Amino acid sequence: MKKLRKITLNYESIGDLMTKYPKIPETDIIVFAGHFGSGKTENAINYSMWLQSQGEQVSLIDLDIINPYFRSREVQTVLEEQGINPIIPRKELQQADFPVITPQVRGALSQPEGKIIVDLGGDPDGSIPMGSFKNFISEENYEMWLVLNANRIQTSNYDKTIDLAKNIQKSSRLKITGIINNTHMKNDTTEEDIIKGYKFSQQVSQYFGVPLIYTTVPEQLITKFKEKNNEIENNQIENLMPIKNYLTTPWE
Repeated sequence: MKKLRKITLNYESIGDLMTKYPKIPETDIIVFAGHFGSGKTENAINYSMWLQSQGEQVSLIDLDIINPYFRSREVQTVLEEQGINPIIPRKELQQADFPVITPQVRGALSQPEGKIIVDLGGDPDGSIPMGSFKNFISEENYEMWLVLNANRIQTSNYDKTIDLAKNIQKSSRLKITGIINNTHMKNDTTEEDIIKGYKFSQQVSQYFGVPLIYTTVPEQLITKFKEKNNEIENNQIENLMPIKNYLTTPWE
């Protein structure tokens, strides 16, 4: 069983490290996609929490039918306590590893109320369920953000990452509209990791002609980076987003 960490994000704690907060999109639907282990689920949860803290009405749709270890349905209670509406399979179906697409998902995507965050499964296969909703989503009313961790073998190579992104687009039938730099090594994350991921994510964003939405920093390292953030400032990294881990594997 996964261990759940009940946490409260303090978005002011990032202090001087952040140049500016990411702009809240005008679109209602924001899809988080990426490779296995990219951190898309953690980003979907953290971003939902951030939007809610900004006064937005937020629902989080769990469409991750691939990975049994990291799915947003595992933190349903925490989401509800924070005022976020989790749209997930019925309790008796939550451990199923096959597509469980509920009427609530279709309704939320076709007639969104507030901001709708979608946590997709990893890789192109995990993006397939999104493709079935293509006809219910307006072209002007969604964002799909590709989450990258340049320290992952599968997304540390430029050509492989571009191929992965193209295949996710094909499977989901949606276009990537932004990149998230989620390059880290958990508690061992260094400034060099963040800068390396930032430069790599910039290359990918330039290929697709889309913006780099934000760069994550593990929240427990914020103080450390505030004390010596010259490298980050020198590289003009904007839109830094503090992030905490909600999910752990059974062996952590």
